[in-house]
Amino acid sequence: MKINILFLLTLVAFLVLFPNTLFAQDEEKKIEPTGNVYGVLFTNFHSDFISENSAFEVQRTYLGYKYQYDNNFSANLKIDIASNVSDAKRYAYFKNAHLSYKYKNLSISFGLIDSYMFKTHEKFFGKRYIYKSFLDKNKFGPSADLGASFLYKFNNKLNVDFSVLNGEGYSNLQLDNTFKAALGLSYNPVENFYSRIYIDYSEKTYTQATYAFFLGYKQTNKFSLGAEYNYQTNNDFSNNYDLFGYSLYGTVNITEKWELFARLDDLKSNIPSGETDNWNLSKDGNTLISGIQFSPIKKVKLALNYQGFMCDDTYKDDISAIYFNLEYNF
Repeated sequence: MKINILFLLTLVAFLVLFPNTLFAQDEEKKIEPTGNVYGVLFTNFHSDFISENSAFEVQRTYLGYKYQYDNNFSANLKIDIASNVSDAKRYAYFKNAHLSYKYKNLSISFGLIDSYMFKTHEKFFGKRYIYKSFLDKNKFGPSADLGASFLYKFNNKLNVDFSVLNGEGYSNLQLDNTFKAALGLSYNPVENFYSRIYIDYSEKTYTQATYAFFLGYKQTNKFSLGAEYNYQTNNDFSNNYDLFGYSLYGTVNITEKWELFARLDDLKSNIPSGETDNWNLSKDGNTLISGIQFSPIKKVKLALNYQGFMCDDTYKDDISAIYFNLEYNF
C-alpha cells in the first residue's frame, strides 16, 4: 500500500475514533498567548594526535521562536546554522516550522517537524553537543523533516508515535512521490527503566527499512546505562547495501556539577552479492568517546573528552583527538 494512502487512512481513523479529543477545548484555566526567543550553541576546540592539527570550531547554532496561542495550539520556528567541513562554509536551514496541537494525552504536529527516530536515545545520553547519536552520525535518517506526527500517551509507562514524512530531511526539502512512514513504541515498565522500538519504511526503486531498539536505566543524579542496536536495509535505496551496529553509553555523577561519561559505537556493513569487501569498509569501525563534563550553572555545559575512531579498513589510520566542547542555551 502506498504510504500517502496510509497517511490518509490514519488521519481518517483519528478523526473517526477521537473526534472529541481532536476538537475539544481544555477545561483548564485559559492561558494568555505568549512567545519566547530561544537559542543553542555548540562549539569546541580540538587537537588530533596524528597530524597535530588544532582548531576552534562552531559546530552548530540553533535560533528559534516559540509561540503558545492557547492551551492547545502552539507554533515553533527554528533555524539551524551549521558548518560544512568539506568547503569551510556555513549554511542556514529551517529545521522546524510547524504548528502543534496538544490535548490531554494526544499531540499532533504538522509542517517541518522533529523526527522521533533517535530523540529518545539522544535525550537519554544528553551529549549531543559533543557527538551526534549513532543513527544521526551514520545517516540512518534525518533529525527533522517535512510531514505530520502523532503521539499518544496511554499512561505513564506506554506511548506510541506515528509519523509520515517527506523522507529527504530538513536540509533537502525535495517534493516527490516518496514518503516515509515511521512507527515507534516507548515502554517504561518500572521506575528508571526505559525501552523503545522504532521502525520506518520508505520506497523508491528499492525499499528501505530501519529498525532501532533501545534499552536504558537511569538513576537521577547518580548514573545511567544505555544500549541501542540499529539496522537499515538498502541504505540510500541501494539494493542489498545494509548498515547495522550498536552503541553503548553510560554516565556517572561525581557531584551535582561534575559527571564522567563514556560511549562505544560499532558500525558495520554487509558484503553485497558479487563483492569481496564490506561496501562501507572505509567508514566501518569502532568509535570511542570518554571524558568529564562540568556544568557550572544551569544551561551551560563544558566537557573535556577523548574521541577515537578505529577503522575496519586496515589501510586507513586510526583517528585520535582531544576535544574541549561547550554548550550553552537560552
